[in-house]
Amino acid sequence: MEEKLRMRNRSRAVKRSVIVGSLAFLLFFGAFSSSLAIDLENLYLSGDFRLRYRWSDIEDQSRHRAALRLRINASILLHNTVQFAFGLGSGQQSGRSAMQTFTDYFSSKPLWIDHAYITWTPVNNLSLYGGKMKNPLFNPADYLWDADLRLEGFAADFQLYTYPVDGFFVTGMFWIEEFSTKADPVMFPFQVGGSVSITPQIILEMAATYYLFTNLDQIDVTDPNYDDYSAGTNSRTGTQFTYDYDCLGVNGELFFSNVWGPFIPTASLIGEFVYNFDPSTENLGYLGGVKFGHLDVFNFKEWNATYGFFHLERDAWLDIFPSTTILDGATNVTGHLIVVNFGIAPQTWLRLHVDIAQELVGSNKQNLFQADVNFRF
Repeated sequence: MEEKLRMRNRSRAVKRSVIVGSLAFLLFFGAFSSSLAIDLENLYLSGDFRLRYRWSDIEDQSRHRAALRLRINASILLHNTVQFAFGLGSGQQSGRSAMQTFTDYFSSKPLWIDHAYITWTPVNNLSLYGGKMKNPLFNPADYLWDADLRLEGFAADFQLYTYPVDGFFVTGMFWIEEFSTKADPVMFPFQVGGSVSITPQIILEMAATYYLFTNLDQIDVTDPNYDDYSAGTNSRTGTQFTYDYDCLGVNGELFFSNVWGPFIPTASLIGEFVYNFDPSTENLGYLGGVKFGHLDVFNFKEWNATYGFFHLERDAWLDIFPSTTILDGATNVTGHLIVVNFGIAPQTWLRLHVDIAQELVGSNKQNLFQADVNFRF
């Protein structure tokens, strides 16, 4: 059995090496070979690097870790209406974290396919996506959906621009798992939303999303492979989920510009809510918070800060989606988060992150502190 496991892991490593090598070769060859007829003006390269120190105290178990994250991205305009984008990134196979912990006796760290998708815009205001992609849904809080999670499948995004009121509709078909002998679990989100300019300095953006899941009963929640991706906090009966997870989500952001000159250029009030129709208890979650400072941090002395209060009951949401910084992505949790970003050089910034969380049912608690140095190029 151990020999079979070693052979399987070796085979996976070889496959990853082949994939990564092939993508790197195509990028290099496409950029410098005229035979592929890719105009350098249509090729855009970017990336980022993060160096992290993390301290956490969970159930009175203190732990110190250091980690890194490397991401390299490329996008190519193939036609006026077609764009291809892909990226390689460090991280874990679970997909909810691109961080790679310093461990395993100085071993080399893997690169994965972070995203790879095609965007087709057949008409104005309509974009169609296919592949492994960043979350296309409006999601101002990055809590119910971990920011590193990349969805796999197809999506459509329709935008309607009619100032002072804009509208949008986003839907898709995303595979959660693929089975050779039974029906595949798939998620179908339907999001409708819009933004309204209340004044030139105040904008309200809101969206409502219905999440339809099919064939979740085909997942064996006792399978060790599933545990690699799940926090294990949803209710279980035998080998299946106790409940369905067709949910209603509502989120919004009230944005203020020119709040206090150069000192506080912008501020936002952020809210998020999710409700699962199946359980009669432990079936809702919400987050409320405030963000102020610069929209993003690119230069020295630019900054922003976020505070949020979160409450996510056990069966309000699938435990394969939430942010992993909070009790490893669990549901059945409540608490506070604080995030501060400060520019220390051009394209370089310091990020401080504090979480104080505890189980809603149970006594498990978490105190977490993260300090990141980030660099983008």
